[in-house]
Amino acid sequence: MSLSEPLVTIRPADEVDEEGATEITGTPFNKMRILLYDDKVSVIRLEEPCMEFVFTHPLMRRAFGAYAGVTAVLDHSPAAL
Repeated sequence: MSLSEPLVTIRPADEVDEEGATEITGTPFNKMRILLYDDKVSVIRLEEPCMEFVFTHPLMRRAFGAYAGVTAVLDHSPAAL
């Protein structure tokens, strides 16, 4: 188990680095932001307490990428499955 990746990391959203991020816009979720990066997805709660939920697992990144219609984050390599 020590080699497995966590499904999500939760942390305060006081220092979110948006460099290199693509924001998913046009969602029905007006109290959160969804940012896509090459190696992670951040879901940021905009109401107090502001929290960032960071997904690094390849399958979760693919799911968010599919939701956004962004093929750049859809890793189809066998290692991602």
